[in-house]
Amino acid sequence: MKRWKLLSIGLLGAVGLSAQQSFSLEEAVSYALKNNKQLNATRYDIEKSESAYKEARAGWLPQVDATLDFQTYFGYEMEFNLGGSDFTPSATDVTNALSAANTTAAGMGGTFDAAQYAGGVAYESAIMAAMPPTVIDMGNSSTAQVQLGWMLFNGQILSGMRAAKIGMEMASTNVALSELDVRANVANTYYSVLTLEETLAIIDSSIVEMEDLVNKTEVTVRAGVLEETELDQLRIQLSNLKNTRLAMVRNVQITYNLLRFHLGMGVNDPIVLTDDVSDIMDAIIGEKALTQTFDVASNLTYQLVDKQVEVSEEMVDMEKMAYAPNVSAYYAYNAKLLTSGFDMTPNNVAGATLTIPIFSSGMRKNRVDQKKIELLQAEADREVLKDNLFLQESQLRFDYISKLEQYQNQKENVEVARRVFESYERKFISGTASGMDLTQANSSYLQAESDYLSAMLSLLQARVSFFKLLNTL
Repeated sequence: MKRWKLLSIGLLGAVGLSAQQSFSLEEAVSYALKNNKQLNATRYDIEKSESAYKEARAGWLPQVDATLDFQTYFGYEMEFNLGGSDFTPSATDVTNALSAANTTAAGMGGTFDAAQYAGGVAYESAIMAAMPPTVIDMGNSSTAQVQLGWMLFNGQILSGMRAAKIGMEMASTNVALSELDVRANVANTYYSVLTLEETLAIIDSSIVEMEDLVNKTEVTVRAGVLEETELDQLRIQLSNLKNTRLAMVRNVQITYNLLRFHLGMGVNDPIVLTDDVSDIMDAIIGEKALTQTFDVASNLTYQLVDKQVEVSEEMVDMEKMAYAPNVSAYYAYNAKLLTSGFDMTPNNVAGATLTIPIFSSGMRKNRVDQKKIELLQAEADREVLKDNLFLQESQLRFDYISKLEQYQNQKENVEVARRVFESYERKFISGTASGMDLTQANSSYLQAESDYLSAMLSLLQARVSFFKLLNTL
């Protein structure tokens, strides 16, 4: 089955062979894993999840903020009047004050009379009256502040960090799952191109044979051995083959474009496939793929759902941590760029805060209950997926076996149909079979070839699906 290689080159000749790329299946998969545009876009999710983890971790690390402020009071002045007053003590005030002074003086071994008290009051009043009022200028002020804050303990931040780390693992698993999809898409499209090329090669071979037969029949018709209707039957068959070939060429080109899309190439980039479909089939028939056992833990979809369960567990812990106290500390330095006449702000300030949750009217409890329910849902989804995966494994294994049996049967049918056609061809040339008999035999042979190649492609695709489920593709 080497004919398709020449056909590939012929189809691409108009594009130009100087820049063409040749791919085996393994090389095509490797190229697609590097250049598939959709896959490369998915890989950004890893960087995004890493950034999300760093963001969550940053909430646990020290935070530094700087502020710069400016205030003006538009020249306002604050006045404090500390001078004299019109207050004059009453007789009772004097008596009480004198009694208290005498008591104090007696304790010190002396006496205190009213004249001394009155003189002291008069002297103090005179001094106070002589003092001018105090004026404070509330001028412009500006302060630059640098503050360091540090969350010493916050259980929700810790749980958030663990959840973000699981998110990183989920992003990596999701990319691996996308890579598996690319492998499967490239393999299926590669196989489709090979089988279509082989179909086209068979049609071309049939056209050559039919043209030769038409030429020979024209000679026998002119000699009067066969009737013109016999020749017309062959010409109709030849015309149908040529129309089928035109449709097949377009189909091949469309499939090539699909393969280029999966590879991440331009629609006009010339490529040649180097693997031979017969070699691939020989390798598949000889392998022992059906003896492989299914480990559900190795399935990437199951791994994603399992990680989602872990995230749900962290969400429960995060809500539980809302009951725990939080401890934070800070230090601030104030640089006074402009100061007013009244400034009591210190340059250095430090402190710590302990926040203890006491009562939230059931808010925290209900949040925990909701996350517990979400965890139960995630666990239930995981069990459902597990059952579905085992069911898929059984179905795909059975499908693989069935497709293998169909392929082997169709391979035998092709050989039989080919022998029948060749027999009718000899009989037609010898005049013992009609043109109708020959065209029917040829149609049966081409249909057998088509069924055989369809069974081949179905087997290859069944193998891809089975290996994809086992994550061994």
